[in-house]
Amino acid sequence: MGGFGFVGFNLCLYGALHYTSAINVSIEQAAIPVFIMVLNRILFSQQVFGLQILGVVIATIGVVITVTQGNPAILLNEGLNRGDAIMIIAIVFYSVYSVSLRWRPQIHDLSFIFSLAVVSLAVLMPLIAWNTQSRGLPEITADNFLLIIYVAIFPSFLAQLFYAKGVARIGANRGGIFINLVPIFGALMAVVVLGEAFKIYHMIGLVMVLAGIGLAEWVVRQHNKNRSSAKSWAPVIICRDQAATGFSLKK
Repeated sequence: MGGFGFVGFNLCLYGALHYTSAINVSIEQAAIPVFIMVLNRILFSQQVFGLQILGVVIATIGVVITVTQGNPAILLNEGLNRGDAIMIIAIVFYSVYSVSLRWRPQIHDLSFIFSLAVVSLAVLMPLIAWNTQSRGLPEITADNFLLIIYVAIFPSFLAQLFYAKGVARIGANRGGIFINLVPIFGALMAVVVLGEAFKIYHMIGLVMVLAGIGLAEWVVRQHNKNRSSAKSWAPVIICRDQAATGFSLKK
């Protein structure tokens, strides 16, 4: 799990940014929920509802509107390149990681994340040694150090912890769609932290992503509610049949 979700995904994600734009990466990352649903359907025959797919599509369109600043035609101008291909690999890595969380060991959440971090470090050590030998050690400045601390605490630890806990509770299909909130929150943070102007496409994208997530969640909740109601009525029906016929199912 650590090799796929922590090492493989992040290496490909940051590597892709050397060859393609942040816009392309943000939009392509929105395909993770689709890959998760496909994997669950192929591997476990997990049911996917039409309205659930529609919710993913609506949320993805919202992401496209936000990151392209309301002008999706910009994607046609930039086209696809090697970075986009690397990002597709990153999407596969994280989708496999999300689906594999169903097999996570029954240990404390912090112990689980720590074990993944240890495995990830073991996988990274040969790559770190190769990079150090070929390119040397990077220069560490005060700004770089603070950035490393931020990445270590928030995206690498807290985000992964909460994501693993969420998927454990509601499943990968339902949890994966929330990934579409990442570029939305990124745009909103740019408004709050960097002082960028809040545009109408921010609002449209946010509303569409929330609507898509809400629709996907609603259809699953309705299905679970109906299934629970059917189970609760079954014993009542059996008892009534026994009273009317005089027969019992027990030997």
